Amino acid sequence: MAQADYHQLSDEQLTAVLCGGRREREVAFGEVYQRYSSRVMAYCRCMLNNAEQAEDIFQETFLRFFKACQQKERIRSILGFLLGIARNLCLNARRDRKVTVSIDEVELLLHDHDQYEKRELLGLISMALELLELPYREAFVLRKIEGLSMREIAELCGISVEGAKTRVQRARLKVLDILQPYLKDLCN
Repeated sequence: MAQADYHQLSDEQLTAVLCGGRREREVAFGEVYQRYSSRVMAYCRCMLNNAEQAEDIFQETFLRFFKACQQKERIRSILGFLLGIARNLCLNARRDRKVTVSIDEVELLLHDHDQYEKRELLGLISMALELLELPYREAFVLRKIEGLSMREIAELCGISVEGAKTRVQRARLKVLDILQPYLKDLCN
């Protein structure tokens, strides 16, 4: 199979190729990495607010994914599987280590003349997320940053779809409530 053909494979097809020969496995893994690495890294950074720790967990996530494929686990949604691994690793890291707020990595993504205001707003959003209880923060990040459906959030967090909707809505309202005084000042 030509390397370009891997772009057209579904997640299940890529997983099947990952169980195959060495050459095919390397190309398929490269395709998985290209498709999903930025989203997994964004999730890790949002959950941990620590670039070094996020990078470590990001790498461990892909290693565990590769091992699962070698053990011929059936994976229907690669992104869901990767985020499930990352979620568990992030929860363990948060439990084991106090998290500090750092938005330096995100600031590098901003490149226009309103950088100061965007940095300030981004700092406020990071602060608001840090103030949320972990279940709400996680649901908010999965929905608003990762773009997962409520069903996917429910599966990943081990809750009902209604529970996922409730967490996302409560998180959104809490973030707005936290940011309201600051946004009023920014708009004046």
